[in-house]
Amino acid sequence: MINVSEATKVAWATGVIDKDIKINVGGTVITADRIVSGSFALNESIMASDSLEFVGCIAKSCSFQTDALNNVNLKGKTCSVQIRAGSTDWITVFTGTIDESKKRGSKGLKDITAYDVFYRLSQTDACDWWNSLGVTTLIAAFKQFMTDFNVAYNSAAISFVNSGITCFGGSKRQAKKLTALQFLQAVCQINGCVGYTDGYGRFGVKYIDAIAQQRLYPADSLFPSDFIYPSDYDGGSVGFSTIIPYYQELEYEDYSIKQIDKVTLRNKSEDVGVSYPYAGSNNYIIQGNIFAFDQSGSDLLDIAQNIYNVVKNANFRPFTGKQMSFPWLEAGDKVTYYDINDQGVTVEVNFIIMSRKMNGDQMMWDSYSAEGEQDQRIFITDLQAQINDLQEQINENTEDTPNGSLFGMVAVEYTQPIETPTMGGIEESVNGVVTEIN
Repeated sequence: MINVSEATKVAWATGVIDKDIKINVGGTVITADRIVSGSFALNESIMASDSLEFVGCIAKSCSFQTDALNNVNLKGKTCSVQIRAGSTDWITVFTGTIDESKKRGSKGLKDITAYDVFYRLSQTDACDWWNSLGVTTLIAAFKQFMTDFNVAYNSAAISFVNSGITCFGGSKRQAKKLTALQFLQAVCQINGCVGYTDGYGRFGVKYIDAIAQQRLYPADSLFPSDFIYPSDYDGGSVGFSTIIPYYQELEYEDYSIKQIDKVTLRNKSEDVGVSYPYAGSNNYIIQGNIFAFDQSGSDLLDIAQNIYNVVKNANFRPFTGKQMSFPWLEAGDKVTYYDINDQGVTVEVNFIIMSRKMNGDQMMWDSYSAEGEQDQRIFITDLQAQINDLQEQINENTEDTPNGSLFGMVAVEYTQPIETPTMGGIEESVNGVVTEIN
Protein backbone atom coordinates (compact mmCIF):
# COMPACT_ATOMS: atom_id res chain seq x y z
CA MET A 1 0.00 0.00 0.00
CA ILE A 2 1.33 3.40 -0.99
CA ASN A 3 1.50 5.87 1.88
CA VAL A 4 -0.80 8.83 1.15
CA SER A 5 -2.61 11.38 3.29
CA GLU A 6 -6.13 10.81 4.61
CA ALA A 7 -7.30 13.83 2.62
CA THR A 8 -6.07 12.14 -0.55
CA LYS A 9 -7.90 8.91 0.32
CA VAL A 10 -11.16 10.75 1.00
CA ALA A 11 -10.90 12.71 -2.27
CA TRP A 12 -10.60 9.52 -4.30
CA ALA A 13 -13.16 7.55 -2.26
CA THR A 14 -15.84 10.25 -2.50
CA GLY A 15 -15.58 10.44 -6.28
CA VAL A 16 -13.88 13.79 -6.92
CA ILE A 17 -14.21 14.11 -10.71
CA ASP A 18 -11.19 16.35 -11.29
CA LYS A 19 -8.51 13.68 -11.89
CA ASP A 20 -5.13 14.47 -13.38
CA ILE A 21 -2.29 12.37 -14.77
CA LYS A 22 1.24 13.10 -15.92
CA ILE A 23 3.79 10.72 -17.37
CA ASN A 24 7.51 11.46 -17.31
CA VAL A 25 9.30 9.84 -20.27
CA GLY A 26 13.06 10.24 -20.19
CA GLY A 27 12.77 13.66 -18.53
CA THR A 28 9.95 14.96 -20.73
CA VAL A 29 6.59 15.31 -18.97
CA ILE A 30 3.51 14.28 -20.95
CA THR A 31 0.42 15.95 -19.51
CA ALA A 32 -3.15 14.66 -19.56
CA ASP A 33 -4.13 16.67 -22.64
CA ARG A 34 -1.48 14.78 -24.69
CA ILE A 35 -2.68 11.34 -23.58
CA VAL A 36 -5.48 9.76 -25.61
CA SER A 37 -8.64 9.60 -23.49
CA GLY A 38 -9.18 6.20 -21.89
CA SER A 39 -5.91 4.73 -23.20
CA PHE A 40 -4.00 4.60 -19.92
CA ALA A 41 -3.83 1.17 -18.23
CA LEU A 42 -1.74 -0.21 -15.39
CA ASN A 43 -1.58 -3.97 -14.69
CA GLU A 44 0.01 -5.72 -11.75
CA SER A 45 -0.20 -9.14 -10.15
CA ILE A 46 1.47 -11.19 -7.43
CA MET A 47 -0.08 -14.53 -8.30
CA ALA A 48 -0.68 -15.54 -11.92
CA SER A 49 -2.28 -18.97 -11.57
CA ASP A 50 -5.25 -20.43 -9.73
CA SER A 51 -2.90 -22.42 -7.48
CA LEU A 52 -1.11 -20.91 -4.50
CA GLU A 53 2.42 -19.85 -5.39
CA PHE A 54 4.52 -17.78 -3.01
CA VAL A 55 6.87 -16.31 -5.59
CA GLY A 56 5.42 -13.21 -7.27
CA CYS A 57 8.03 -11.15 -9.16
CA ILE A 58 5.56 -10.71 -12.04
CA ALA A 59 6.34 -7.75 -14.28
CA LYS A 60 4.04 -4.75 -13.83
CA SER A 61 3.04 -3.05 -17.09
CA CYS A 62 1.86 0.43 -18.05
CA SER A 63 0.42 1.35 -21.46
CA PHE A 64 -0.98 4.50 -23.05
CA GLN A 65 -1.36 6.39 -26.33
CA THR A 66 0.00 9.87 -26.88
CA ASP A 67 0.58 12.43 -29.62
CA ALA A 68 3.71 13.70 -27.87
CA LEU A 69 7.30 12.75 -28.79
CA ASN A 70 6.05 11.25 -32.03
CA ASN A 71 9.42 11.47 -33.80
CA VAL A 72 11.53 10.31 -30.87
CA ASN A 73 12.67 6.71 -30.28
CA LEU A 74 11.35 6.04 -26.78
CA LYS A 75 12.38 2.39 -26.38
CA GLY A 76 14.64 1.99 -23.33
CA LYS A 77 13.72 5.33 -21.77
CA THR A 78 12.56 5.54 -18.19
CA CYS A 79 8.85 6.09 -17.57
CA SER A 80 7.05 7.16 -14.40
CA VAL A 81 3.34 7.82 -13.87
CA GLN A 82 1.73 10.13 -11.33
CA ILE A 83 -1.97 10.74 -10.75
CA ARG A 84 -4.02 12.86 -8.37
CA ALA A 85 -7.57 13.86 -7.48
CA GLY A 86 -8.28 17.57 -7.32
CA SER A 87 -5.49 19.44 -5.58
CA THR A 88 -4.44 16.53 -3.34
CA ASP A 89 -1.11 14.71 -3.37
CA TRP A 90 0.39 13.34 -6.55
CA ILE A 91 0.63 9.56 -6.25
CA THR A 92 3.44 7.77 -8.09
CA VAL A 93 1.88 4.52 -9.28
CA PHE A 94 4.49 3.24 -11.74
CA THR A 95 8.18 3.47 -12.54
CA GLY A 96 9.76 1.39 -15.26
CA THR A 97 11.32 1.28 -18.72
CA ILE A 98 9.62 1.61 -22.11
CA ASP A 99 9.84 -1.60 -24.12
CA GLU A 100 7.44 -0.86 -26.99
CA SER A 101 6.89 2.43 -28.84
CA LYS A 102 4.82 1.97 -31.99
CA LYS A 103 3.54 4.65 -34.34
CA ARG A 104 -0.10 4.53 -35.41
CA GLY A 105 0.29 5.20 -39.12
CA SER A 106 -0.47 8.79 -40.16
CA LYS A 107 -2.50 9.62 -37.04
CA GLY A 108 0.48 11.09 -35.24
CA LEU A 109 -0.06 8.78 -32.26
CA LYS A 110 2.19 6.35 -30.45
CA ASP A 111 1.26 3.21 -28.53
CA ILE A 112 3.64 2.96 -25.58
CA THR A 113 4.15 0.02 -23.23
CA ALA A 114 6.54 0.05 -20.28
CA TYR A 115 7.47 -2.60 -17.73
CA ASP A 116 9.01 -2.53 -14.29
CA VAL A 117 12.44 -3.95 -13.41
CA PHE A 118 11.23 -7.57 -13.39
CA TYR A 119 11.06 -7.57 -17.18
CA ARG A 120 14.67 -6.42 -17.50
CA LEU A 121 15.79 -9.04 -15.01
CA SER A 122 13.97 -11.77 -16.97
CA GLN A 123 16.14 -10.86 -19.97
CA THR A 124 19.41 -10.72 -18.00
CA ASP A 125 21.70 -13.73 -17.59
CA ALA A 126 22.97 -14.36 -14.06
CA CYS A 127 24.95 -17.58 -14.55
CA ASP A 128 28.40 -16.02 -14.33
CA TRP A 129 27.36 -13.96 -11.34
CA TRP A 130 25.98 -16.99 -9.49
CA ASN A 131 28.91 -19.23 -10.40
CA SER A 132 31.41 -16.68 -9.09
CA LEU A 133 29.50 -16.23 -5.85
CA GLY A 134 31.28 -17.83 -2.91
CA VAL A 135 29.75 -19.35 0.21
CA THR A 136 27.71 -16.72 2.01
CA THR A 137 24.25 -16.21 3.52
CA LEU A 138 21.02 -15.70 1.62
CA ILE A 139 20.62 -12.13 2.83
CA ALA A 140 24.22 -11.26 1.89
CA ALA A 141 23.77 -12.81 -1.56
CA PHE A 142 20.51 -10.88 -1.97
CA LYS A 143 22.11 -7.53 -1.10
CA GLN A 144 25.06 -8.21 -3.39
CA PHE A 145 22.67 -9.11 -6.20
CA MET A 146 20.65 -5.92 -5.79
CA THR A 147 23.84 -3.87 -6.02
CA ASP A 148 25.41 -5.75 -8.93
CA PHE A 149 22.21 -5.79 -11.01
CA ASN A 150 21.22 -2.22 -10.11
CA VAL A 151 17.87 -3.06 -8.51
CA ALA A 152 16.45 -0.53 -6.06
CA TYR A 153 14.69 -1.92 -3.03
CA ASN A 154 12.80 -0.62 -0.06
CA SER A 155 14.68 -1.97 2.96
CA ALA A 156 11.62 -1.37 5.14
CA ALA A 157 9.66 -3.77 2.89
CA ILE A 158 12.25 -6.58 3.06
CA SER A 159 12.02 -9.30 5.70
CA PHE A 160 13.07 -12.90 5.09
CA VAL A 161 12.33 -15.82 7.40
CA ASN A 162 15.29 -17.77 5.99
CA SER A 163 17.70 -14.85 5.63
CA GLY A 164 20.51 -16.62 7.50
CA ILE A 165 20.63 -19.88 5.55
CA THR A 166 23.82 -20.80 3.72
CA CYS A 167 24.05 -19.85 0.06
CA PHE A 168 26.66 -21.98 -1.71
CA GLY A 169 26.60 -20.11 -5.01
CA GLY A 170 28.91 -21.75 -7.52
CA SER A 171 31.20 -23.21 -4.89
CA LYS A 172 29.72 -26.73 -5.18
CA ARG A 173 28.00 -26.74 -8.58
CA GLN A 174 27.97 -24.49 -11.60
CA ALA A 175 24.66 -23.26 -13.04
CA LYS A 176 24.30 -23.56 -16.82
CA LYS A 177 21.09 -21.54 -17.11
CA LEU A 178 19.90 -18.87 -14.68
CA THR A 179 18.31 -15.46 -15.22
CA ALA A 180 18.47 -12.59 -12.77
CA LEU A 181 14.70 -12.79 -12.32
CA GLN A 182 14.94 -16.47 -11.39
CA PHE A 183 17.39 -15.60 -8.65
CA LEU A 184 14.89 -13.17 -7.12
CA GLN A 185 12.09 -15.70 -7.56
CA ALA A 186 14.18 -18.28 -5.72
CA VAL A 187 14.76 -15.85 -2.86
CA CYS A 188 11.02 -15.21 -2.50
CA GLN A 189 10.08 -18.86 -2.87
CA ILE A 190 12.50 -20.10 -0.20
CA ASN A 191 11.06 -17.48 2.18
CA GLY A 192 7.36 -18.07 1.50
CA CYS A 193 6.77 -14.50 0.29
CA VAL A 194 5.84 -12.77 -2.97
CA GLY A 195 8.01 -10.18 -4.69
CA TYR A 196 6.57 -6.94 -6.11
CA THR A 197 7.64 -3.43 -7.05
CA ASP A 198 6.15 -0.29 -5.56
CA GLY A 199 5.18 2.84 -7.47
CA TYR A 200 8.79 3.99 -7.53
CA GLY A 201 9.97 0.71 -9.02
CA ARG A 202 11.58 -0.48 -5.79
CA PHE A 203 11.56 -4.19 -4.97
CA GLY A 204 9.71 -5.37 -1.86
CA VAL A 205 8.07 -8.51 -0.51
CA LYS A 206 4.69 -9.32 0.98
CA TYR A 207 3.40 -12.26 3.00
CA ILE A 208 -0.09 -13.56 2.28
CA ASP A 209 -1.90 -14.25 5.54
CA ALA A 210 -5.43 -14.97 6.68
CA ILE A 211 -8.32 -12.53 6.49
CA ALA A 212 -11.70 -12.53 8.19
CA GLN A 213 -14.03 -13.79 5.47
CA GLN A 214 -17.34 -12.33 6.53
CA ARG A 215 -19.00 -10.55 9.40
CA LEU A 216 -22.15 -8.52 9.96
CA TYR A 217 -22.08 -4.83 9.22
CA PRO A 218 -23.83 -3.05 12.10
CA ALA A 219 -24.85 0.14 10.30
CA ASP A 220 -28.30 0.75 8.78
CA SER A 221 -27.16 3.24 6.13
CA LEU A 222 -26.34 0.73 3.39
CA PHE A 223 -28.93 0.52 0.63
CA PRO A 224 -28.31 -1.63 -2.45
CA SER A 225 -29.15 -0.36 -5.90
CA ASP A 226 -28.79 -1.77 -9.39
CA PHE A 227 -25.46 -0.02 -9.88
CA ILE A 228 -23.62 0.72 -6.66
CA TYR A 229 -23.65 -0.16 -2.97
CA PRO A 230 -22.94 2.98 -0.93
CA SER A 231 -21.86 2.94 2.70
CA ASP A 232 -21.09 5.59 5.29
CA TYR A 233 -17.33 5.07 4.95
CA ASP A 234 -15.01 7.27 2.90
CA GLY A 235 -12.14 4.91 2.07
CA GLY A 236 -11.32 4.13 5.69
CA SER A 237 -10.00 0.84 6.98
CA VAL A 238 -10.97 -2.18 9.04
CA GLY A 239 -7.77 -3.29 10.69
CA PHE A 240 -5.34 -3.47 7.78
CA SER A 241 -8.10 -3.71 5.17
CA THR A 242 -9.26 -0.76 3.07
CA ILE A 243 -13.02 -0.28 2.82
CA ILE A 244 -14.42 0.07 -0.69
CA PRO A 245 -17.33 2.49 -0.13
CA TYR A 246 -18.80 2.26 -3.62
CA TYR A 247 -18.51 -0.40 -6.26
CA GLN A 248 -19.94 -1.16 -9.66
CA GLU A 249 -19.39 -4.92 -9.78
CA LEU A 250 -18.64 -7.62 -7.23
CA GLU A 251 -18.61 -11.37 -7.70
CA TYR A 252 -17.10 -13.90 -5.33
CA GLU A 253 -17.08 -17.60 -4.53
CA ASP A 254 -18.88 -19.09 -1.55
CA TYR A 255 -15.63 -20.77 -0.48
CA SER A 256 -12.16 -19.70 0.52
CA ILE A 257 -9.16 -21.73 -0.56
CA LYS A 258 -8.03 -24.57 1.67
CA GLN A 259 -5.05 -23.63 3.78
CA ILE A 260 -1.65 -25.29 3.43
CA ASP A 261 -0.90 -27.85 6.14
CA LYS A 262 2.43 -29.20 4.87
CA VAL A 263 5.53 -27.88 3.09
CA THR A 264 7.94 -30.12 1.14
CA LEU A 265 11.36 -29.21 -0.24
CA ARG A 266 12.78 -31.45 -2.95
CA ASN A 267 15.15 -31.33 -5.91
CA LYS A 268 12.87 -33.03 -8.43
CA SER A 269 9.72 -35.12 -8.47
CA GLU A 270 11.51 -38.45 -8.00
CA ASP A 271 13.07 -37.24 -4.75
CA VAL A 272 11.55 -38.06 -1.39
CA GLY A 273 12.31 -34.58 -0.12
CA VAL A 274 12.01 -33.07 3.34
CA SER A 275 8.60 -32.16 4.74
CA TYR A 276 7.29 -30.12 7.67
CA PRO A 277 5.12 -31.24 9.29
CA TYR A 278 5.43 -34.85 8.18
CA ALA A 279 1.68 -35.39 7.82
CA GLY A 280 -0.66 -33.20 5.83
CA SER A 281 -3.24 -33.35 3.05
CA ASN A 282 -2.61 -29.96 1.38
CA ASN A 283 1.07 -30.14 0.52
CA TYR A 284 2.91 -27.10 -0.87
CA ILE A 285 5.95 -28.38 -2.80
CA ILE A 286 9.02 -26.27 -3.51
CA GLN A 287 11.00 -28.04 -6.20
CA GLY A 288 14.49 -27.29 -7.50
CA ASN A 289 15.13 -24.11 -5.54
CA ILE A 290 18.80 -23.10 -5.81
CA PHE A 291 18.99 -22.28 -2.10
CA ALA A 292 17.85 -25.79 -1.15
CA PHE A 293 20.65 -27.57 -3.01
CA ASP A 294 23.49 -28.99 -0.86
CA GLN A 295 21.72 -28.27 2.43
CA SER A 296 21.76 -30.94 5.10
CA GLY A 297 18.57 -32.78 6.00
CA SER A 298 18.31 -30.94 9.33
CA ASP A 299 18.86 -27.56 7.68
CA LEU A 300 16.21 -28.35 5.07
CA LEU A 301 13.80 -29.25 7.83
CA ASP A 302 14.41 -25.89 9.52
CA ILE A 303 13.92 -24.08 6.20
CA ALA A 304 10.68 -25.96 5.53
CA GLN A 305 9.39 -25.16 9.02
CA ASN A 306 10.13 -21.45 8.61
CA ILE A 307 8.28 -21.41 5.28
CA TYR A 308 5.38 -23.35 6.76
CA ASN A 309 5.01 -20.83 9.59
CA VAL A 310 4.43 -17.97 7.13
CA VAL A 311 2.27 -19.77 4.54
CA LYS A 312 0.08 -21.95 6.76
CA ASN A 313 -2.42 -19.12 7.33
CA ALA A 314 -2.56 -18.04 3.69
CA ASN A 315 -6.25 -17.79 3.06
CA PHE A 316 -8.36 -15.86 0.59
CA ARG A 317 -11.64 -15.99 -1.27
CA PRO A 318 -11.65 -15.85 -5.11
CA PHE A 319 -13.38 -12.71 -6.35
CA THR A 320 -13.60 -9.99 -8.98
CA GLY A 321 -14.53 -6.40 -8.22
CA LYS A 322 -14.74 -3.14 -10.14
CA GLN A 323 -14.94 0.29 -8.60
CA MET A 324 -13.57 3.81 -8.77
CA SER A 325 -9.82 3.74 -8.43
CA PHE A 326 -8.03 3.67 -5.10
CA PRO A 327 -4.55 4.33 -6.55
CA TRP A 328 -2.69 3.82 -3.27
CA LEU A 329 -3.71 0.16 -3.21
CA GLU A 330 -1.45 -2.51 -4.69
CA ALA A 331 -1.61 -6.22 -5.43
CA GLY A 332 -1.29 -8.02 -2.09
CA ASP A 333 -3.37 -5.48 -0.17
CA LYS A 334 -6.64 -6.32 1.59
CA VAL A 335 -10.00 -4.79 0.74
CA THR A 336 -13.43 -4.87 2.34
CA TYR A 337 -16.77 -4.71 0.53
CA TYR A 338 -20.33 -4.73 1.87
CA ASP A 339 -22.97 -7.05 0.48
CA ILE A 340 -26.41 -8.45 1.34
CA ASN A 341 -26.45 -12.14 2.26
CA ASP A 342 -29.24 -14.65 1.56
CA GLN A 343 -30.98 -13.63 4.79
CA GLY A 344 -31.10 -10.00 3.72
CA VAL A 345 -28.48 -9.00 6.28
CA THR A 346 -25.66 -6.61 5.42
CA VAL A 347 -22.31 -8.34 5.78
CA GLU A 348 -18.70 -7.30 5.48
CA VAL A 349 -16.79 -9.42 2.94
CA ASN A 350 -13.00 -9.32 2.86
CA PHE A 351 -10.58 -10.13 0.05
CA ILE A 352 -6.92 -9.98 -0.93
CA ILE A 353 -6.05 -8.31 -4.24
CA MET A 354 -3.96 -10.79 -6.24
CA SER A 355 -4.27 -8.92 -9.55
CA ARG A 356 -5.17 -5.33 -10.23
CA LYS A 357 -5.87 -3.26 -13.36
CA MET A 358 -6.22 0.52 -13.27
CA ASN A 359 -7.50 2.30 -16.35
CA GLY A 360 -9.23 5.49 -17.45
CA ASP A 361 -8.48 9.18 -17.16
CA GLN A 362 -11.03 11.60 -15.65
CA MET A 363 -13.01 8.59 -14.47
CA MET A 364 -10.32 6.21 -13.21
CA TRP A 365 -11.36 2.61 -12.51
CA ASP A 366 -9.80 -0.27 -10.59
CA SER A 367 -10.52 -3.93 -11.32
CA TYR A 368 -9.39 -6.35 -8.60
CA SER A 369 -9.32 -10.12 -8.71
CA ALA A 370 -8.07 -13.26 -7.00
CA GLU A 371 -8.31 -16.76 -8.45
CA GLY A 372 -8.05 -20.10 -6.70
CA GLU A 373 -9.48 -23.59 -6.47
CA GLN A 374 -11.00 -24.63 -3.17
CA ASP A 375 -9.38 -28.06 -3.02
CA GLN A 376 -5.72 -28.25 -3.97
CA ARG A 377 -4.53 -31.50 -2.45
CA ILE A 378 -0.98 -30.99 -3.60
CA PHE A 379 0.95 -28.09 -5.10
CA ILE A 380 3.83 -28.09 -7.53
CA THR A 381 5.75 -24.99 -8.33
CA ASP A 382 5.22 -24.90 -12.09
CA LEU A 383 3.87 -26.64 -15.15
CA GLN A 384 7.28 -26.87 -16.81
CA ALA A 385 8.51 -29.15 -14.02
CA GLN A 386 5.60 -31.49 -14.70
CA ILE A 387 6.33 -31.46 -18.45
CA ASN A 388 9.97 -32.28 -17.83
CA ASP A 389 9.01 -35.02 -15.39
CA LEU A 390 6.79 -36.59 -18.03
CA GLN A 391 9.51 -36.34 -20.67
CA GLU A 392 11.95 -38.10 -18.35
CA GLN A 393 9.51 -40.95 -17.89
CA ILE A 394 8.97 -41.26 -21.64
CA ASN A 395 12.70 -41.33 -22.30
CA GLU A 396 13.35 -43.50 -19.26
CA ASN A 397 16.07 -41.08 -18.45
CA THR A 398 17.83 -42.02 -15.22
CA GLU A 399 20.33 -39.17 -15.14
CA ASP A 400 20.62 -37.58 -11.73
CA THR A 401 20.51 -34.04 -13.11
CA PRO A 402 17.39 -31.99 -12.26
CA ASN A 403 15.45 -30.94 -15.35
CA GLY A 404 12.50 -29.33 -13.55
CA SER A 405 12.17 -25.60 -13.74
CA LEU A 406 13.04 -23.69 -10.62
CA PHE A 407 9.79 -21.85 -10.41
CA GLY A 408 8.88 -20.45 -13.74
CA MET A 409 9.75 -20.07 -17.35
CA VAL A 410 13.23 -21.57 -17.76
CA ALA A 411 14.77 -24.63 -16.15
CA VAL A 412 18.03 -24.12 -14.27
CA GLU A 413 20.53 -26.85 -15.05
CA TYR A 414 23.57 -27.96 -13.10
CA THR A 415 26.63 -29.88 -14.15
CA GLN A 416 26.90 -32.07 -11.04
CA PRO A 417 24.50 -34.65 -9.58
CA ILE A 418 22.26 -33.80 -6.65
CA GLU A 419 22.27 -35.66 -3.37
CA THR A 420 18.73 -36.49 -2.30
CA PRO A 421 17.64 -36.00 1.32
CA THR A 422 15.93 -38.98 2.90
CA MET A 423 13.22 -37.25 4.91
CA GLY A 424 9.55 -36.78 4.08
CA GLY A 425 6.74 -38.71 2.39
CA ILE A 426 6.88 -40.84 -0.77
CA GLU A 427 6.00 -38.94 -3.92
CA GLU A 428 5.85 -39.81 -7.60
CA SER A 429 4.79 -38.33 -10.91
CA VAL A 430 2.22 -40.08 -13.08
CA ASN A 431 1.59 -38.79 -16.60
CA GLY A 432 3.00 -35.44 -15.65
CA VAL A 433 0.60 -35.01 -12.70
CA VAL A 434 2.21 -35.06 -9.29
CA THR A 435 0.65 -37.39 -6.77
CA GLU A 436 1.53 -38.28 -3.21
CA ILE A 437 1.50 -41.49 -1.17
CA ASN A 438 1.67 -41.02 2.59
